[in-house]
Amino acid sequence: MKKWIKYILFVGLVAAYSCADLDVENLNEPDKDRAIGSPDDLVGLASGTFRTVYNQLMEYDGLALGMGVMADWNSCSWGNAGMNDLSHEPRNNAFQNDLTYAYFPIIEDHWTEMYKALSAANDIINAIEVDGLELGDNGVLTAPVRAWCSFIQGVTHGYIGLSFDRGNIIDETTDLTALEFFSYEDVCAAGIDYLYETLDLIDAAGTFVLPETFVRGYGGEMDQDFFEQVVRTFLAKILISWPRNGTEAQQIDWNEVLTVLTSGAGGLETDFNPDNDDVTWVNNYLGYQRLSGWGRVDHRIINKMDPDYFSRWPDESNWGNIGLSEDPGAAESDDARLGSDFEYLPDNNFRADRGHYHFSHYRFKRFDDWGVTWTGSSPFLMSWEAKLIEAEARLRTGDKDGAIAILNDPDGPRKVRGGLADISSEATNDEVLAAIIYEKEIECYDAIMGISFFDMRRMDMLQYGTLNHFPVPRTELELVGVPVYTIGTQEPDGWDRALYGWVGLDGQVVPVGGWPGYPDKPAPGPKPSFE
Repeated sequence: MKKWIKYILFVGLVAAYSCADLDVENLNEPDKDRAIGSPDDLVGLASGTFRTVYNQLMEYDGLALGMGVMADWNSCSWGNAGMNDLSHEPRNNAFQNDLTYAYFPIIEDHWTEMYKALSAANDIINAIEVDGLELGDNGVLTAPVRAWCSFIQGVTHGYIGLSFDRGNIIDETTDLTALEFFSYEDVCAAGIDYLYETLDLIDAAGTFVLPETFVRGYGGEMDQDFFEQVVRTFLAKILISWPRNGTEAQQIDWNEVLTVLTSGAGGLETDFNPDNDDVTWVNNYLGYQRLSGWGRVDHRIINKMDPDYFSRWPDESNWGNIGLSEDPGAAESDDARLGSDFEYLPDNNFRADRGHYHFSHYRFKRFDDWGVTWTGSSPFLMSWEAKLIEAEARLRTGDKDGAIAILNDPDGPRKVRGGLADISSEATNDEVLAAIIYEKEIECYDAIMGISFFDMRRMDMLQYGTLNHFPVPRTELELVGVPVYTIGTQEPDGWDRALYGWVGLDGQVVPVGGWPGYPDKPAPGPKPSFE
């Protein structure tokens, strides 16, 4: 993972919100003397780092809404947040990497906010390690805050690498006058290394509780064990999510993933769902995706719950195109969550001229009580997702029985909320894997950015032509004199753009007519070089 872009950049690369005329105010480089004037100031600065990360991962001007429709997890014909452009069929739209594009902020803000949080974490580490500041009474918070900042380094690098084709690797030792672009796998690898470092720092710190200001709703609860579970779950997610296609996914070390989730404090045992106040901690992804008149549930998901239900709305609403005489109405399922989590709507409010494929009879209603005010705990990093990653790791390392045991856990949501029958020990590996991915897409619906997108990407199931990642924002490229580029202008190659598609349980193939070479899956083209 050492292919990198040989552009030497300057400190402005981490500048925020560059303007069209490049009159740039560097919001990522605050006045350190002002921001870190005392130990209390340092703790205050640290307390805002994860809030920045959380808000961006669930932001309207972010990638969550776009990734949801790109994965055919969510459906929406509205232009907001680039959803219509990113879900257009056929998927032949390049991303408009330009300030004049109304939805350019979805990549600019994601880039900026991740590096903003990272910059603060790096400053805090330097204040601790270089300036010798001690935090809390008798320095009791110094080691925990140092571990927290390493965690921020890991998560920010991880989500830059998961989202963009390249990025910068920046820590407290980096010379900001000579930055380099590295490939996505290098950036993700750096994030993984920082998260491993975090685990070492947590272990060395002993017993502690992080200040209640660090994560809203977790006052007194973020002790060393729970913090470790959060770190291990993020680490496992990045370890399995970085590949851009099934060929690259063969590099995933599933033994490593299993070790991460079963060592020490293990993966999450309870959900990590920050408390929203809709002011400082905001979940716009869930808010808009479930809001009446906005997002709906893609029929690919409903078809998983009812295999006889249509997985894609027919073009021009011509039911004969999919072997039906009329709209079949509501779906039926053995999974009780179809009724508890999803609401049937007989009519559609999406624009037909933007494609009937956006149409859906279902919206997500599970968190409608939260949706009254957009306040309170909302789904983010769920313990069931951690267990499902563990189940997949067990399956892929030869422990099918262990994977089935997780799925059949009588206290797990598949049984408690879904009421589903046990999976037989005679089930094939493919059947068990399908059950694992099913649970992620149903139980973790509309949780943290990219759940379905990252899985569909590594399993070669994103629609042919879908963007696998995004370009570095134009503002950053122009700021440092790097040629502006975008993604989506070249033919699908399996690296920058998806090469295949998915097949519903009703037999429908998406994209319609199949991908080139269907039903076979031709090998991806040569991997783009960043030399």
